[in-house]
Amino acid sequence: MFEVHNTRFNHGEVFPVLCRTPHQTPAILPLIYTVLRRRHRAVSTLRRDVQIFKWLYQWTFCELGRDFDELALAGQVDLVINRIEHFGFWLRTGRVTTKIVGRIGKPRSKDADDWLHPTSFNGYLHTVQMFLTWAAERYLPKAPATPVGERILALKDRIRSGFDALYLGGASVAEMKGLDSQDLHAVLLILHPRASNNPFRRNARVRNWLIFRLFVETGARRGELLKLKTTDVVEKDEGFYVVLRRMPDDPSEIRAIPPAQKTLPRTVGISGSLFLDIEKYIQMERRPIREGRRSRLSHQFLFTSERGSPLSLSALNSLFSVMKKAAFEHTKIALHPHILRNTFCNNYLDWRVDKTKVEIERATDELRYLCGWQLNSKMPQRYAAKWIAEQANQENQDRVNAAWEDATRNGRG
Repeated sequence: MFEVHNTRFNHGEVFPVLCRTPHQTPAILPLIYTVLRRRHRAVSTLRRDVQIFKWLYQWTFCELGRDFDELALAGQVDLVINRIEHFGFWLRTGRVTTKIVGRIGKPRSKDADDWLHPTSFNGYLHTVQMFLTWAAERYLPKAPATPVGERILALKDRIRSGFDALYLGGASVAEMKGLDSQDLHAVLLILHPRASNNPFRRNARVRNWLIFRLFVETGARRGELLKLKTTDVVEKDEGFYVVLRRMPDDPSEIRAIPPAQKTLPRTVGISGSLFLDIEKYIQMERRPIREGRRSRLSHQFLFTSERGSPLSLSALNSLFSVMKKAAFEHTKIALHPHILRNTFCNNYLDWRVDKTKVEIERATDELRYLCGWQLNSKMPQRYAAKWIAEQANQENQDRVNAAWEDATRNGRG
């Protein structure tokens, strides 16, 4: 009935499209929505979105006997909104097309193992909610008696209240775990360009060492680091900085799958030693040697492959797989760019609150800027909650240890 088709353009970019089978005609609304609202997301994220839209279209056809595009263009999205509770149950219970009434109250079957985890379910629901809100507002039916603004607000309230009743609580909160100082030091020792146990070829060691250090010192995301250009590492007012820009339509981007950026642009300070090492890398290591001399590159991206092209996301992921194997093989310690972002956040809060004695609220606001989070993002509070929990546990341990020591001392007396 519906399938996700990966369309590849001449320049190599992959774009997932929801198509109707067997004629492969595209579903119009997911295509428009993706282009207008989601085009700068990573391909994996777009593919996930389109897969969720596929389920929505399948359920709409089975439940209402009509195509979702047809309903939306006719201004009848409310038919789906009125049955959104049915869709939520169908989505959670394995997307089996049966009558919902016949399943309520029955014992859990062997299919219960396919029920979505609350975190996944809530994420899928949020994607559907954003899509339905956009479609309902874009194709609002005509009703001259009521102002358009009031009707849009009322419709959004209906959608919000309907979905709020479906979101599941009780899901485990993602742990903001990073590397401790010992593990971080171990990786830095292995990645040093002159280390005897460095797992990389000599012509890539300096680059990989700088990549790791940049993640640790800035908390940048993968896409932000891969988008860095040689002009984004600057010296200003006796300080050294990395400028993290957001340029989704960068005309100089030549990678088949452009790195995605989801955070706000910002400037983050770095150490003087890292700045000098990057400057030296730009002059001595960035351009590959061809026929005995450094070649000229057609781009300004900071980190390059051995052939001089901009480093790709898959190559970066591969680097971290090698790092993980070299540093933490046969252990459960994770090592990937986002672990280093967690490490940056944890270390920053520890430094600002414990060492410089800044209030946790002020440190949390600073962290919001440094990581590029929106004002309504709850991520800074998650890291602050982790720090508070660790401090509370430490204080409680000190308290009970002191109490036992006093009790033991008094008992002996």
